[in-house]
Parts: sequence; structure tokens; C-alpha cells
Amino acid sequence: MEKLKIAPILSILASVLFITNVYSQSIQDSTGIENSQRKTHSEILKTLILDAKNQTPLPYANVYLLDKKKGLISNEEGYFSINTSKFRETDTLRISYMGYQSKEITIKELKTFPIISLNEEDLMLNDITLYGNTPDPKLIVKKVLENKYQNYPRTTSKKKLFIRQKEFTDLNQLNLDFKKSSFIHLNNDLVKSIEKNVVRKSVSFTDFMGDIYLSNIDRIDSLILKVDPIKIIELKEESELKDIVKKEKLDDATEKFMENIKKALSNNGNDEYWKVKTGIIGYKFHVEENSDSTQIKLVFNDSKTDSLSSDRQHAFREQKTNIKTLLSISTLEDEEQWEFLHQTKKYHYKLNGGTIANGEDVYIIDFKPKFRGKYEGRIYIAMNSFALLRVDYHYAPGKTGRNIKLFGIRFSENEFRTSIYFEKKDDAYALKYYSKKEGTYLGIDRTISFLKKKKRVLVDQKLEQIKMGLNYGVSTKSSIEMLVLKEEKISQKQFSDFKEKDNIETIYVNQFDEKLWKGYSIIEPTKQMKDHKKMNMNTY
Repeated sequence: MEKLKIAPILSILASVLFITNVYSQSIQDSTGIENSQRKTHSEILKTLILDAKNQTPLPYANVYLLDKKKGLISNEEGYFSINTSKFRETDTLRISYMGYQSKEITIKELKTFPIISLNEEDLMLNDITLYGNTPDPKLIVKKVLENKYQNYPRTTSKKKLFIRQKEFTDLNQLNLDFKKSSFIHLNNDLVKSIEKNVVRKSVSFTDFMGDIYLSNIDRIDSLILKVDPIKIIELKEESELKDIVKKEKLDDATEKFMENIKKALSNNGNDEYWKVKTGIIGYKFHVEENSDSTQIKLVFNDSKTDSLSSDRQHAFREQKTNIKTLLSISTLEDEEQWEFLHQTKKYHYKLNGGTIANGEDVYIIDFKPKFRGKYEGRIYIAMNSFALLRVDYHYAPGKTGRNIKLFGIRFSENEFRTSIYFEKKDDAYALKYYSKKEGTYLGIDRTISFLKKKKRVLVDQKLEQIKMGLNYGVSTKSSIEMLVLKEEKISQKQFSDFKEKDNIETIYVNQFDEKLWKGYSIIEPTKQMKDHKKMNMNTY
């Protein structure tokens, strides 16, 4: 099992055992939200894009404002919003979706009927037959990688990005079997109380907008970037020890235990450390304490966060790493995610016809896995340049990602769906939109020990110990969307001259509020995101 996957779970368990950060976001029934919280200004027009034949939503459709020369994109439910007060009634929108006939509609028409239906293109093979022979779809797909450096050149540039992340977690199972403890107040009754009161569901949303400076001068296959954040909005629960004490109304003995363990958690010198261990697997960690509260944070020593790091600095590094990973999609280098390009022998390809996109003739190719492939989907490839313009794909029926069962630990990737769209700019192509949904399951059935030790010359001295059995299962569904709002080439000097901030200021909210993004072009939030309201810790 990878270190990356084990450490977060042990950190979660440690937090549970030490009764810190127990209560997090919960899913709230949207019926309790006042209608007034859902209202937007009357000039904000919400529009739905549908398949004309099936009347099903078209997610991630392109919306181009011809008069303003700006673009939007529909969300996963097919919706987008537009502020009509900024337009004349004669201003026109062009709605396009790969494989469908584009449609132009005025603001006046949109106000009358804010539902747009697109018709599928006729997918005729006769139109792309060359010299009496139908092109081989597998050879067409192979040419995508052969022409990638020409079609997706690496340049020094500045991009304005909007990124939305969502995560839903269900704790399916949690059984704690108390075995031993050096703390006299920690007993089986307290462990069972913790087990009973842990929140079983959590939700988080994060919106990011910022300018990204990219340089590719040093290495052709690496991305060097700097981040200039404009705004970050996060729905996040801050759980503190004092809140849990209030909720639990703990007795004197338990409160005494909490004081003792909090004291024990604090490292009394450089020669003392904590270690969490299961079998032969073990990780050292240290404790960061918020001086303004009783909150305790566990930090694993294999992370790059030192004991002096602030949450804001950590958030900045995390967001920067995330952005780098997202933008690297356009390199087509990831052989796992782009398996159907790199491992064509694992797939069946079918030429399903042709269409026109942004004035280019385009092949439409469907693919399905053979015995060893994982994905199925549809790919759109420009006929002249062999550039990949768009691909929508997911796990094929009966297929999954990694599925690991080892020494009482189980990890599986059971859901994957993605949509990627490239836009032509001059004679090249650039990533315009990317979305990915993933589902995972992690289970642990092991005995876990928490040890506080003091360094010595030969064998480190054991100071404290907690040991218990853990039967744990959690399902996580996450999604991420990235929209490139603007892109321009810059000089290497402009890149070098830009000075990056040390951290990111984040706006924490209890419920999504569209007013926070007033004046910005963002992806329309889903109904689930609008309706969710964070649990108020102090109301329990």
C-alpha cells in the first residue's frame, strides 16, 4: 500500500482517538434553507442546454458571447447563468457542443425561453472516405501523440483559471476495539462514546480563481509555475476541542484525560516524538497547536510542512500542486489517464463519423477496452492536424482502477469519469476545460498503536502508548472542474519579474453565496452545491 494512501487514514484515526477534529461538515437537508437565500438578482438569467432529441442536459457546452468576445461553459447539469443587464437585447450567444449543430440566439430570445435545444450532427462516413477507403481509426488515434508537440506547444504564458473542487465522504464503518493505554482515563467506555458520535458524512466545496504564470524554458516535459490568487472560497468546518467538550458534556474524569493527553501530545523537546504504527508500517508525526484555541493538528514528518508552517502556507502549496497537476493534463504524458492513446493495443476503435467544430473537419471515434483496457468513451480528432479536440470517457462496465487488498488494508478506485476540451488558438491548441469525477473506497482492519518515545543512543524509550483494533471503511466521491478563462503569451522576463505571494487568503463560508462571485465568470454551481449548508457546531 502506498505511503500516500496510508498516512491520511492514520492521521484521521489519531484525530479520532485524541478527540480532536471529530466533527466536520455534514450533509444538510435542503428543505430547511429559506427561499430568500436562494434568490439571485432578477437580471441573472439561468439557462439550460438540452439534447433536442432526448431532452437530456448537455454538460460542459460552450457558450460564446459574440459581441463581448468572451466565453462561458455549462455545468455538469447543463446550466449556465448570464447577467442580462450587461447586454443589449440584440446581442447574440453562440452555443456549441462537439457532435451537435451550433445555435445562435439573442438575449431577447433567451429571456423569452431560457432553454436551448441542440440537434446532433449527421454522422456520415461517406463524407470522410478517402480514395474509396475508410480511414483506420486506430492509426488516427496513434497520430495524436505523434503530433502532440506541434499541436500543443509549450510556451511561457499567463492563464486565468477558475477551479471548483467538491468532495463527499461517507464513513461506512467504524469499530474501535480498546486494548491498552498508559492514560488511566482512556477506557473502553470512552472509546465507544467516540465511536458512536463520529459524524458519518462530510461535504466540502472549494472555488479558486487566479492568474497562473507558466514557464517551460528549463525542461520541455515539466511545468514551472507561479500563482497569483484572486479569490478562494471554501466551505470548511473548523472543529475545536472545546466544542466537542460542550457537545459531549463530559464528566470530570474524561475532561481530566483530555487535559492529560493534550499535555502528552505536546512535544517537550527535540528528543521526543510520536509514532503511529500498524504491523511493520509506522510513521512519525508531530503536533501543532493553535495558540488561540484548544485545537490540535497532527502533521506527518514525511510531508514537506515543518512545525512552523501556517495553515495558509500549507493551503498555498496544496493549491499550487493541484494546479500543476491539472495543467499537466494538456501534455498528454500521463500514461495511466491517457491509456487509450499510449496503449492502443488494449482497445477497439470505431470510426463513428465526422463533424465540424470551429471550422475544422473532425473525426468522431468511439473506443472500448479489450481484455486489459480500462476505459470507454468518445474522442474527437481534427482531420488535418490530428489534434485531440475533446474526449469524454469513463471506466468501462466491470472495470475499475487500482484494487489493493493487503494485510487487512483494502483500497479501490471504483468510479472515474472525465471530460477534456481543447480550443484552437492560431495554429495550435490549448486546454480550455477539464472535469474529473472519482470514487474510492478505503478499508482498514488492523491493530493500531500510538507511541510517544524519547530518543536514546541504542533503543528509544517508550513514554506513552495507546493500542486498539480498528475496523474502518470510508467511501469518497470527489470532483474537480477547471475552466481557462483567458490566456496570453508572456516573455520569460515577465515570468521572472512576477513575485509570488507566500500564502493564500481564503474566504470561509457556511453556505455557497453567488454574490461572492459577482462580476466574475465562473462555472454555474449545481443545485446540490447551492442547497448545502454547513452544520453549525455550536447548535448541538
